[in-house]
Amino acid sequence: MKTPPEEHQAVDEQIVPTKQRISLKQYNPKKQHKWGYKFISRAGESGFVYDFEMYTGKGLVDVSDLGVGAEFVLRLARGIPKHKNYKLFFDNWFSSLDLAQTLSDQGILTLATVRANRLKGFALELDSNFKAQGRGSYDWRVETQSNAIVVKWYDNKPVHLISTYAALDPEDTCRRWDGK
Repeated sequence: MKTPPEEHQAVDEQIVPTKQRISLKQYNPKKQHKWGYKFISRAGESGFVYDFEMYTGKGLVDVSDLGVGAEFVLRLARGIPKHKNYKLFFDNWFSSLDLAQTLSDQGILTLATVRANRLKGFALELDSNFKAQGRGSYDWRVETQSNAIVVKWYDNKPVHLISTYAALDPEDTCRRWDGK
């Protein structure tokens, strides 16, 4: 029996903690469990995991011009139906403008955070201007070749988003919890 795929899916990495002495173990100082096996998985919004791969190290993965993270996304996205309005979400370890364009060409819609240095050719508002405008200010541009929108939104620091299906409208107000 084959499980039908969900419309909204995400690719993310997770660490399975271990103290074993084995070469497949990865170190990430930003994680709660710093040492462990790193898995990259594609899961639906229900939490059902459709596919996964073990990360064995940067030198052990075939890397194209898109980078290591993008290669994982492309391999895991093979199981998503093409040109059927399926949406794929991922974070800035994986994303780039080139990856969004490649997935768009394959008929998979995307939404992701993206690192500023992976947005070649986008002249977005300066960080200092955002600080003056305050939390909630934003700037955006559209990349016409892949029809992707890039948004730079200021929270406590700038956050960059890229999407091949979401738009700016409708705009809404976000409420945040504050310790004060």
